[in-house]
Amino acid sequence: ASRADAIVLQETKRAGLASCTEAEQAARGVKWTVAVSPALVTGDGGISSGVAVGARSHIGMLTPVAATGDDAVDASRFAIQTIGAVCHGGVHLGSLYLEHTAGICSAVNADTLQAVAGVLRRLVGPWIIGADWNDTPAALIQSGWLDLVDGVVVAPNAPTCRASGKVYDFFVVSRSLAHAVVGVRALADAGPWPHNPSRIYLRAGSRAIMIRQLQRPKGFGAALPFGPDP
Repeated sequence: ASRADAIVLQETKRAGLASCTEAEQAARGVKWTVAVSPALVTGDGGISSGVAVGARSHIGMLTPVAATGDDAVDASRFAIQTIGAVCHGGVHLGSLYLEHTAGICSAVNADTLQAVAGVLRRLVGPWIIGADWNDTPAALIQSGWLDLVDGVVVAPNAPTCRASGKVYDFFVVSRSLAHAVVGVRALADAGPWPHNPSRIYLRAGSRAIMIRQLQRPKGFGAALPFGPDP
């Protein structure tokens, strides 16, 4: 039902590859390409976490090389895809779900953020991470993680968690893409409880925005021509 061009989801709660494949096939039926990561099966048989990244079916999507073969990343809590849109070479779009009630600076969430930072540092090109951080933007800024990944917080003004009245669902974008962000809004009529989803708006034609920067001059050859310059 969403009119967005791309989407990130948390707590998908799809356990096992067969269940994830079934969800991906169902998404294709409504013109979406979605990559679903298996959720975690708890000791008592419950299903927890699970994340997904998706885009409209006419937009290309693939898994970046930097995100493959990294055993430090918990696939049930973080997934990232390259979306063939926004700028030349596309943009990397990630979905992250941190442990609730623990706080960003807890050991379990710090380990997850450290692993995510390793993936982001290996990426080539701009990225966007949409997450249920289960903590506030101020807590993430104070953790120092943004300096590690060279990212910028973009969050809605309205609360996204109706139970606590706080903003838990927001985005972090790479500093190189921050100029293209128009704003972020909390969607109050989407339906899920207790969180409201957030939507990020990017400036159209962001690839045409020019940034002034220093350019190293070309070198001068050491061998001068004989005689005057014709």
